[in-house]
Amino acid sequence: FLMMTHFSDYINSYDDILKDYMIKKKKNEKTRELIINLNNWLYREFKDIAVEQGNFITLEQLSKVTEWKHLRGVYRGKNKALVESNNAQTVVDLSKNVFEDLEEYSNRCPNYNYDIEDEEEINEIITKTTKLLSQLKGIGIATSSAVLSVIAPHIFPFMSDEGMKSVNLIPLKYTLKQYLIYRKKIKDLITSHSD
Repeated sequence: FLMMTHFSDYINSYDDILKDYMIKKKKNEKTRELIINLNNWLYREFKDIAVEQGNFITLEQLSKVTEWKHLRGVYRGKNKALVESNNAQTVVDLSKNVFEDLEEYSNRCPNYNYDIEDEEEINEIITKTTKLLSQLKGIGIATSSAVLSVIAPHIFPFMSDEGMKSVNLIPLKYTLKQYLIYRKKIKDLITSHSD
């Protein structure tokens, strides 16, 4: 099983692993550098920025998350333009609602534990928050999960082709129903390796 020291080794070598992965995906050097920079922003700064500015995200931040997601996988310029066509205040308002819902859930379940989570309740908060974000133009379950995986990583795994393939969830479908199945498989994998 995965020891904590192994986990730390993986985390410490993540940038190198990501660079190698991007080379295999035939991304040019400029794109690889942009992906690394966006990845660092997303996982090292984004959540703190969102909290510091009042528990919401901006249209510009949502656009950066969308760009990160597209550069990692299949680039869809029209989708990014669609995301950027959202009303800036609507993005702020909907994301504030997401933060409020997550805070309410955290207050009800302050000592979150995969082993004792209420699956019905967790599916309810996942459904509610992803549906809120999906009201925005160009935002589906994958981009919602990208945002939420940073805000509440213990609840939301990022939904990607690679992630779904890693738990044998084929064919790839980007639906809420598939996300709930994917999340359960990830949770089961984590709990089976935490003993």
